[in-house]
Amino acid sequence: MLIARSLFMIFAALALNLPTAAFEHDKFPVLRELAVTFKKQARRQEAEEVLQAYNLPFREGADSSRGKMYYYNTGPKFILHVPKDKLTGVAAELKKHPLVFEVYEPDWTKQKD
Repeated sequence: MLIARSLFMIFAALALNLPTAAFEHDKFPVLRELAVTFKKQARRQEAEEVLQAYNLPFREGADSSRGKMYYYNTGPKFILHVPKDKLTGVAAELKKHPLVFEVYEPDWTKQKD
């Protein structure tokens, strides 16, 4: 899993023409992850279109820090890979979108139910 995640981040950086020298020991100072959770009524295709508008790499999924009830009571979930310098702006824009339920930086160290 760690190797696949590292390879994904390197390919994402290459696709964005970002320097890859910073990728060492699973530390990514160039790219940061944002967990984007959509509202229950949002369809997966609609959610993907919202994220595609940012022209940034993303994948389906979420961290498990919110628990099962959060998972079942919300809509599609994605991890968006954002350059560090654009993190605040992209997060603020996404939070304003009517289909978005929540945007946060995932915490991979926490695991609920």
